[in-house]
Amino acid sequence: MKKILFTACCFLILIKVNSQTKDEKWNVGVHGGMSQYSGDLGQGWYSTDQAIYGFAGVSLSRYLNNHLDANLLLTQGQLGYLAPRDFSSNLDYNFRVNLSTANILLRYNPFSRESVFGPYLFIGGTIINQKTIENINYSVRSKKIDFALPTAGVGFHLRFGPYVSFQFQEMFMYTWADDIDHRVDGSNDMYLFHTIGLTFNIMKKQKMRNTNWKQ
Repeated sequence: MKKILFTACCFLILIKVNSQTKDEKWNVGVHGGMSQYSGDLGQGWYSTDQAIYGFAGVSLSRYLNNHLDANLLLTQGQLGYLAPRDFSSNLDYNFRVNLSTANILLRYNPFSRESVFGPYLFIGGTIINQKTIENINYSVRSKKIDFALPTAGVGFHLRFGPYVSFQFQEMFMYTWADDIDHRVDGSNDMYLFHTIGLTFNIMKKQKMRNTNWKQ
């Protein structure tokens, strides 16, 4: 995580990266945050009495029109939950997994892209890879590919300049699985990602040459 943030700071210093427009259609980003679970073991969203499970990620987005972007967000980290235990039972009350996701999203920007503050909504789907964590005192399942549909959320960006933005978003995933927590008692398992990041619009080569020449 520290390496990712350091790299982002270097980008801020070394490159000029306008809000994503038809002239600068591509945008890349680095992200990090915290993941939380809600399911048969309990409601962990916005909970303050759980262990902190984090992730890091990268994103690539493409301008579609004045209000829509297509976005790919890749993340890697961990997810878990600690539930109050009934010691009279042999059931698992804890789980912890290594978690990788590929999130394919359509993002709607209701306001002008030139605004310093820009809220947005997004919806899409997720491919999830969950792996066993070895040599710990948690019971976890073996490696498995799952899906989340829908994946949806809200966020906003703050522009630091014409090409660089700070981003915050809340991403909710309704998975197709109901056994990550070793229980199949009700609704499917659900995840919440609290995400912050820095995003950079990619300047066209011709525009970059013109900018360097003017300088």
